[in-house]
Amino acid sequence: MQTVKRLTCFFSILAILAACTNSSKVQLHSAKNLRGKAAYGDSIREGSLVDISGVQTIMQKSDKADMLLIGRVEDVCKEKGCWMTMKLTDGTEMRVTFKDYGFFVPQSLKGKQVILNGFAYHQTPSLEQEKHYAADAGKTEAEIQEIQEIQEIHPADKQIAFEANGVVVL
Repeated sequence: MQTVKRLTCFFSILAILAACTNSSKVQLHSAKNLRGKAAYGDSIREGSLVDISGVQTIMQKSDKADMLLIGRVEDVCKEKGCWMTMKLTDGTEMRVTFKDYGFFVPQSLKGKQVILNGFAYHQTPSLEQEKHYAADAGKTEAEIQEIQEIQEIHPADKQIAFEANGVVVL
């Protein structure tokens, strides 16, 4: 009888732990009382924050989604800070641009945790966009030419992108 109770307790705890670690859930955090080290663009609206790990789940059901997004900056445009990238859970990069080129961010944001106010959407970048972004990232002429050769064989796939109208550095 003791063994049955212990097994029941063990499996109950195991089920609770499994439910708590379900990776398909979108993690939300509150933006209330938000204080950052720096801000760029418009002020951040109040609402629930979506963790970068939840973006792909949300975008499976939508072509465009307004959100407050929290995540780590992977890279920043080396020319003037006119875009940045963040890594999605599948390892692909999500390019973040800034509404109407209304503001730029410093290169020092690389590796920093940020909150973005704006919307995620699907896009298929053109060859010219890819070459432009590669040049902004400081790629060599040979690397840029390689992008063209790859796209001639295999055109770019649809990607998730983000347009931010506000950025807060945490």
